[in-house]
Amino acid sequence: PKNNGEAANAALGGNTGSKYPYTVDVTSDIGELKQGFSVSVEVKNKSKAILVPLTSVITENDKNYVWLVDDQKKAKKVEVTLGNADADNQEITSGLTDGAKVISNPTSSL
Repeated sequence: PKNNGEAANAALGGNTGSKYPYTVDVTSDIGELKQGFSVSVEVKNKSKAILVPLTSVITENDKNYVWLVDDQKKAKKVEVTLGNADADNQEITSGLTDGAKVISNPTSSL
């Protein structure tokens, strides 16, 4: 059954790219759910989420970036904010527009 809940805390990293330890405070009365039970939680991204390959995201000085190909066909590094990720893709919540040409596996010489 679907029930109300809110995140109490979450780990900052995943152990397989798609599984994350997470604690949820249940805010509705659920008779069948008891303290200590294990549950599965499905996290859904926004329907208009921008996804890029994990290999496109680089981290420098605690900031996240992707390299784009701009209108003049030149590489441009852009800071982005990350959302959810799975084993293959990373959600970008800000910093990119839909349709941007992202460089996958950018080399350090860019």
